[in-house]
Formats: sequence, structure tokens, C-alpha cells
Amino acid sequence: MLTYLGVAATIALLLVLRRTDAITNPQFWAEDGTVFFQENLKLGCWAALHRFFRGYPYLWQRLMACAATPFPIASVPLVYNIAAYAAAAASLAAFSLPSFRHMIRSDALRAVFCLAVAALPQARELVGSLTNTSWYLGIWLMLLTIMRLPRSPLALAALAVVCVLATFSTPLSILTAPLWFARALHAWRRKHLYEAGFAIVALCALLALVFAAGDLGRDKGPPLPLLRPLINVVSLRVLADAALGPRLVESLVDSLGVGVVYALAASLVAVLAALGWQTRRHTFPVLLYSSYGIVASCALALLGHRFLAALATNLPYLIEWRVMFSYRYQVPAVGLLYLAFLATIDRLPRPSTRAIASVSLVAWLVATQATTFVLPPFHDLQWPSHAAQLERKLKPAGASVEPLIIPINPDRFAYRFKIAFDERANAPDVKAPANVIVGPLLDTTTLQQVFVARCSDLSEIDLWFGIRGRPVRQTVHIELSDALTGETVAALTLQASAIVSTIETAVAAVRRNSWLAKLPEHIEQLLASPHPMRVFYFPPIHDSAGRRYVITIRASGGAPGNSVTVYGTGADAYRDGEARRNGELLADDLAFRYGCTRP
Repeated sequence: MLTYLGVAATIALLLVLRRTDAITNPQFWAEDGTVFFQENLKLGCWAALHRFFRGYPYLWQRLMACAATPFPIASVPLVYNIAAYAAAAASLAAFSLPSFRHMIRSDALRAVFCLAVAALPQARELVGSLTNTSWYLGIWLMLLTIMRLPRSPLALAALAVVCVLATFSTPLSILTAPLWFARALHAWRRKHLYEAGFAIVALCALLALVFAAGDLGRDKGPPLPLLRPLINVVSLRVLADAALGPRLVESLVDSLGVGVVYALAASLVAVLAALGWQTRRHTFPVLLYSSYGIVASCALALLGHRFLAALATNLPYLIEWRVMFSYRYQVPAVGLLYLAFLATIDRLPRPSTRAIASVSLVAWLVATQATTFVLPPFHDLQWPSHAAQLERKLKPAGASVEPLIIPINPDRFAYRFKIAFDERANAPDVKAPANVIVGPLLDTTTLQQVFVARCSDLSEIDLWFGIRGRPVRQTVHIELSDALTGETVAALTLQASAIVSTIETAVAAVRRNSWLAKLPEHIEQLLASPHPMRVFYFPPIHDSAGRRYVITIRASGGAPGNSVTVYGTGADAYRDGEARRNGELLADDLAFRYGCTRP
């Protein structure tokens, strides 16, 4: 146990050294924030535990999100990262236990395996990510199928609980099904009932997982042929990348062509076969087990993702677009390749040969992993400042109706990965351009637009304003009322000076960033009458779908030559409504959009 704790601590330190910013500047990575943190915060722990992400429960990640609930929001990424480091270290260090001596007798070589998998170049997205601890848990489950089980009923029960938890936390768990079945059958024939019972419990957990999750999040549609994509992925992403490291393989492909991939893959297999030949076939079971894990883990990624299978069908495409095929899919395969080499070296008959081979293997691992050991830091997306905004939004006294969009790594622009509160969706019938000036807003002007809301939880109105002269002392009043009852449901007062400032800033930015000495005439005309959109947020109206509403716009303090203008759109753009000026029907509608809060 002391050896296990020492190896686990070493792995944890190694992982921290690979990505120190996960501790010094902790931030969420992808689904850590967008799924597990966000759903736990919005739904609560119990409800979030019942949700699946892409067809899979990810139970460990959900439980850690629940456990982090009492911590301040600003500290949650640090809690997640520490949990990720601890889970990875605990999973990988398990192979250092004496229970795996039948696989590799040398304690030192088993420790080398643990450290080598932790330092994998392919583990770039795994280090310091709660979501991606599923890959380390998957490796642990694979190794658990060949572990010598403890005889103590208490220890066996505890191990079974952890096995079930891991099974519901990584899609890789499905790969263990044939291994558990074979082990249960073998143990039953040998009358090892405790071992057979454990294997049956693991199989039952897998059956329950399939019953609950169905296809485990696989892409819809029939799977593509896998033979050629599988050969390409194993040759390039497993064998060739492991042989020389991904960066050097890329350079060789650029200079020598794609054929070098198959040459490297064949060479590495030949070296392993030569070592295995020296062991007088004692390595055959380990090689068979490793081969199954390598092929099955790669096939699982291709079977579950049609896009990846299509990409890998053509090796040049796979090389050119390798960034689209994440390296994390190959972490278990490369880890099992290392296991095959280490187990073969451990079984070499001569001590001197074992020593030379062991030193050579360690040198090989260091050479292929050194350049990718230190990982680039995540983008600094200023999580503490976003956390402070989120804290304020969650307090009833300081809650605001404006959407809060927090970007999450690796997406700096919050397009795909983001934490979103009060997020709106534009109604589908809003496509009218702002291309007509309805008229200036004077003290005597009242503009109205009637429309029918086509969604529930109406909570946003967008209007287009322009200016004539400099109406800096004018005030614009906007109201939204129920057309049936006349009740005002939302109101906004807008200073014209803010509209003027927005327009002047936009125009100045265009002129400043233009590389032309003189802007074209049509651009000058556009800049002479810009009309920025103003967004008006308000609390959601829950029964808004199908109801008629009236937008009313008035102003005070304007003059004919210095006033805010309102933009409209083509005639009869909104067939269920109409626009009026001072009660008189207009041919055009006001240009506006409306949005509703997402469920």
C-alpha cells in the first residue's frame, strides 16, 4: 500500500507539472463547466444526477459536481481540477499494486507503466479535466479485468462498488464485457466462486448501463465500414505516434509522404514480435489482451462517431485534419501498447537482456514524451470576474434580466462552450431588415407596433434607432403592453446620448480600421445614417405564446433637427400585426425582433 501511495503521489505531481495553470489559474475545460457545473447549478444535485450527457450518465463527474456545491463559485474549477488529478493518479497507480505481479513481476516496470501513461503526448486534453477522467477510469477498468482480486469480503465489496461507479462514468466500460464474461466462466469452472461473483456483478452493471443508456451516445445512423479507418488509426495514431512521437511523425510525413506511417507501424510491431519471440511464447496471453484493447478502443471511437470514421477512411485526410480527430481517443490504445512492451521485457529469460531492454525502453519513452510533457496553458478567460457576475446574478436582490454568457475553454468566443444564464432565442418569424426610416421621434410622436408572440417566455425586444443632428438631451420611453388587457408588462427609459455615443463609436471604429485613404461613396452613405440595434430585456412572460402585444415608443426633449429616428421594414412584414403613428395606420412595420428565454 505504501508503494501505491508513493506512485499515486508521484503521478499527481507529474500531472500538476504538466499543467500547472490548473492549480495556479484554475478554469473550466469544456463540459466541466458547460455541462456538469452548469446543470448542477441550474437543476440542483439530485436532478442533475438523473441527466445524461450525449446518452451517457457520467456518474463520477456528476457526483463531483455535487460535492463541489458548498464551495464558492470562484473556487469550483480548482475543486474540479484537484478531483481530476486525484482520480487520474489513483486510477493509474493501481497497476503498481502486487495484484498485478502476474502481469509484470518487476515493481519498477509496473511503476514505469503508470508514469508513462500519465506523461502520454496524447493526454493533452485529459490533464486537469474532470470530464476527461473518464479515459483514466476506462484504463483502470480494463486493467481490473486481469487483476488478482482481494480475498477479504469487505475489500471485495468496496472494489465492486468502485467498479460499478467507474462503469457508469466512462463509455470505455463496454469494452470490458467480453473480458468479464470470460473471467466469470473461467472462475466458475475452477470453482472460484468469489471471483465469478465479482465478474457477474461487473457484467450486471454493464447490462444495467446498456438498459439505461441504450446506444451509449453513439451517433445516429448506420455505422460506416471500419476496416480501413481502423487500420489507418492504429497505424498512425497508435503505432507510429508511439514509435517516434506525434510531432516527429508529422515532420516525416511532410518530407517522405504517408507511406512512412505504415513503415513505422510495421517496424514497431516487428520489434515487439522479436522481443516476444525471446520469451518462448510466455507473452502470448498479454499480447492477445493488449491487442484486443488497442483494436477495440480505436474501433469504439470510430463506431460511435461517423465523422471520425469517414475522416479516417483516407490516411492523407486523417493526417491533414488530425486536429479534428482528438488524441484522447488513442490514450487507452497507446497505454496498452506500453503494457505489451513492458510485459514482454519482463519475461525475457536473461537478466542482462532484461536490463538492457528496460533501459532502452525508458530512454525511448523519455525521448518520445519529453517535447510534449509540458502542456500549453488554457486560455485565461478571467473566471474569477465571471464568477463574481454569476454570484450577483444568483442573488435575488441583485438579480438582473440581462443574459450572462461565460466563455469556457477551449472556446474563447463562447460559440460552443459557454455557461449561459437567461439566454434568449430569437423567434423564428423575425427576419425583417431595418431598411426604412419611419420618422423622427418628437414630443408629439407616438409609434406603436402590434405583434403576436410565437413563443413562451417572451423576454426580449430589439429595436433599431438612428439620429438626426445631435439629440443628446432627448429621452426615449419604450413600453410593452398586453394588447387585450392594456396592462404594461415591461418598460424602459433610454437616453439619446447613449444612442449617439454608440453610433459615433461604431463609425470611428470603421474609419480607424479602414486601410483606404478615402472610403467609397456607398460606405460614406452608410456611415451617414447608421442604425444600431438596441436590446430591451425584461423578466420572462410565461404565457406569452399566441398572445398579442403592443410596443409603444415615445420621446421627450427632442427637436425637428435634433432627434432620435426609428427604423422600419418592408410593407406588411408582420402579417399578424400593424404599425401606427399617432394612431394612424402605417404602410410599413417597425423593424424589431423579439426573443424568448430558453427553457
